[in-house]
Amino acid sequence: MYALIRFLIRHQAWVVFLFLEGISYALIVQANPYQQEVMRHTWNYWQLRFDKRYQSWQEYLELKTRIDTLLRENAQLRRALLQLQQELEEKAPILAQVEAHDTSMFSYVPARVISKSIGGQHNTFIIDKGRNDGVAEGMGVIASDGVVGVVQRSSDHFSLVLSVFHPAVRISARIAGTDHIGLLRWSGDHGMKYFILEDIPKFARFAQGDTVVTSGYSLVYPPDVVVGTIESATVPEGSALYQIKVRGLINPVALHYVYVFRPNRKAELDSLLGIKALQ
Repeated sequence: MYALIRFLIRHQAWVVFLFLEGISYALIVQANPYQQEVMRHTWNYWQLRFDKRYQSWQEYLELKTRIDTLLRENAQLRRALLQLQQELEEKAPILAQVEAHDTSMFSYVPARVISKSIGGQHNTFIIDKGRNDGVAEGMGVIASDGVVGVVQRSSDHFSLVLSVFHPAVRISARIAGTDHIGLLRWSGDHGMKYFILEDIPKFARFAQGDTVVTSGYSLVYPPDVVVGTIESATVPEGSALYQIKVRGLINPVALHYVYVFRPNRKAELDSLLGIKALQ
């Protein structure tokens, strides 16, 4: 403390000069809209650069954890591959009749999270894939742990994604092992852990700990992607429908890599369903 005081006394002229310069700059920016706009753009530019650098360091420090996660996922994929190979061998005569030029209706675009805005009521993040990569508004975004959000808008190389912990996001969800489908939304809790599943009838049978997954009844998310597990359920007075509290699996703070779910024939399906306006 004594050394700091001596330093300030020794360089008091520079300290006073820098202090007055700071006040002058603040007054200029505050009084001029143009300088405010320049300051805002400059701040956003450096903040994005800082976010990228911080993200790189965080990814490096968490490298061991991610490798362990990838090893577990690879083990699960290998088991699934063995099961699929057995099924293919059993169904080979049928599959031989499928046309060779048939293509999948869906595909996935891998992406990296480069910036996050979380901890408030409108949680979002930015990924490094955009229109040039086939990513468009309204596409669902998932990760290895489950559903993470939906694309709100895209530029050529980047996309803004609304997190599942955003009040505007709604998910068509189903209680696994049943045909009961409802609408899932964020509960609004600051810890970003819970969702509310609505529109499930009173006669539905389920238990605490049951898994909630995507229904697949939309073109936003593939079916059976895990969202969370049931923690509790209540029936509001005068209602015939449950309000189910679901504990989510996604940790938005630790989110680094995602997949954008892209329906390759969305325009054709929309036209068939009458979603596109008649010309």
